[in-house]
Amino acid sequence: MREVVQNYIKKKKNEAKKSLAVSLDLYEKVYSDSNLYSNEFPFSEWKGENKNELVYYKKLYVSLTDEEYEALVKLPKKSKESEMPKFFYTVGVIIMIIGFILGICLSNVPEESYYSDEESFSFTLCLIYWVSGFIAGLFTLGFGKLIELLDDIKNKQ
Repeated sequence: MREVVQNYIKKKKNEAKKSLAVSLDLYEKVYSDSNLYSNEFPFSEWKGENKNELVYYKKLYVSLTDEEYEALVKLPKKSKESEMPKFFYTVGVIIMIIGFILGICLSNVPEESYYSDEESFSFTLCLIYWVSGFIAGLFTLGFGKLIELLDDIKNKQ
């Protein structure tokens, strides 16, 4: 194999190793000697017997060996399941329930007589509330399903 190709493969493999170390947050802490905040040491934690001393450190990402890299690549990936599809599913169901309840509650209309204080149930008005609540809920459920599918596509890559 040519030297140029070997150098390119080595460079890409080192980039992949570093990227994996960063994505898995594999680092060692290097503490500041002066114990003062600086751009070089931007992270802090409490140390000491009673956790009363604030110390500053920087993250020094580990250099993975070939064996470590291969072992880490073989591990199953944790899939972060998005909360948004669940949220939209819940909101969609709530919209449908509210549409059903509003249909029953708001479909009592007054009689058309001047002397009458009676109300009658309008099934047509109730049906309008039910259908619009059902359609609005379905759109919300569909939007949640769309987000779920896009999240699945993103996680496969």
